[in-house]
Amino acid sequence: MPGKTLTTPQIDLDLHLPLALSFRQPACRPNAGSKNFHSTHLFHGGSSLSHPSLHHLNTGYTMMDNLMLFLIISVFAVFYWVYYTGSRKSPFTTQWETLPTKEQYLAAHPEAIDGDIIFCIHCGHHQQLDVGLLHQTDFRRQHICTRCKKAIYREEI
Repeated sequence: MPGKTLTTPQIDLDLHLPLALSFRQPACRPNAGSKNFHSTHLFHGGSSLSHPSLHHLNTGYTMMDNLMLFLIISVFAVFYWVYYTGSRKSPFTTQWETLPTKEQYLAAHPEAIDGDIIFCIHCGHHQQLDVGLLHQTDFRRQHICTRCKKAIYREEI
């Protein structure tokens, strides 16, 4: 229109971020003179957004929403961790797989057997400890010489 200029209204937003992230405009705030406006308005179910154009910013997230989001992220993190660690081999498993089996050990060292007794090829001792790889009841077993403490061979029960 000729002769008329379009002006945008000036909105004076008082952007304070006290307890919850809130946007308030002092002119639209009810009880503007009250010193306890923030605490009474936020804790008694009132919206922290006073200006009508800013009501779309009030997302309404509650503690349960945040808890649900945390649980979902935690479940995905646990599944990722299980998948990631399941695909890697531990150094104990790699070291155990490098040991010869009992049959391979006896075939490679025929002098290390005398009847039912198996000797250590490192020190010649005949006593061995039969221990699990990660814990005592592990199905992956390794035989260790009691004198020199070297792993001799492995077994899988």
